[in-house]
Amino acid sequence: MQRTFGSEEVSYTSLDDVEVIRLPFTDSRLGMYIVLPNAYEKFLEDVEGLPDLLHHRIAAAMFKDEEQPQWREVRVRIPRFRIAPEECKVDLIPVMDELGIAHLSQEADFS
Repeated sequence: MQRTFGSEEVSYTSLDDVEVIRLPFTDSRLGMYIVLPNAYEKFLEDVEGLPDLLHHRIAAAMFKDEEQPQWREVRVRIPRFRIAPEECKVDLIPVMDELGIAHLSQEADFS
């Protein structure tokens, strides 16, 4: 298993049932959240509530003061992985509707 090592401050929060870090992408407005449950079996039972947990509780905990994330230096080891597009099909229409995006122009460049 390949691993990438590095040290960086990341946004981190600890709630009653999970610990969460946010790894920023190159465009820091975007990021990947890693949710580590404290009780794995209970987490599996409550997995249906994960979107609500991510959207409300985690966002509220990570952005307490005027939309500024709570930064903390943590040691994280993550195995290298690849997300293959053919394995991760997501219907973006509902997401775009929720964001208020009703129309995309033909000139849009999403590369």
